[in-house]
Amino acid sequence: MIWLSVAIPLGLISAVYAGSFLDRALLFFVLLGVSSHPVVIGLFLRQFIGYKFGLAPIEGYCAPFGGDACGVDGSAHHMILPWITISILFAALYSRMIRVHAINELHEPYVRTARAKGADETRVVGRHVLRNSLLPVLAMIGMDVGLVFGSAVFVEQVFDLAGLGSLALGASAGLVGFDLPVIAGVILVVSLFVVLFNLIVDLLVGVVDPRVRAY
Repeated sequence: MIWLSVAIPLGLISAVYAGSFLDRALLFFVLLGVSSHPVVIGLFLRQFIGYKFGLAPIEGYCAPFGGDACGVDGSAHHMILPWITISILFAALYSRMIRVHAINELHEPYVRTARAKGADETRVVGRHVLRNSLLPVLAMIGMDVGLVFGSAVFVEQVFDLAGLGSLALGASAGLVGFDLPVIAGVILVVSLFVVLFNLIVDLLVGVVDPRVRAY
């Protein structure tokens, strides 16, 4: 949700003002985010936002419920830096995708027709161009869920989080040797999430484009 809330407006702004100084400035930050490793981003956020300014915890996890819980707000406060780290990577990638598809849509005949009829530019971009540009992006989200779990391995190491990535890494190269049941359990959980997110994406495609429902 974080990376889409950043990627969608950035991609649309770059598409509407393609070739301008604003577009080139956004392109610079996008390429910087795409080229950066999650460990580098995590260490940067940990050092400056967490350690120097003290705006968020730099390590550890706090459960939202249970005996030692700190509530939903406290748990989210502990997770904000890991969330931002992963979001920067995918927001940069997806903003470029949205920009490319939005530029193609802006040159379609239906956009010229809508403008000729006097439709507001915000309505044209926000309702028509955005919806058609999101279709290939939604398809990519379903395929990138596994990549998110892979990136989480690095993020968990930077912020000292006991997540699925660290669990699988410890089971495959830990002191007790290769723990097959743990690795099989992690793969099963990740596979279930991949299937679940692909199902959600398929349902969202039908919401974004009603023509898909006919099939």
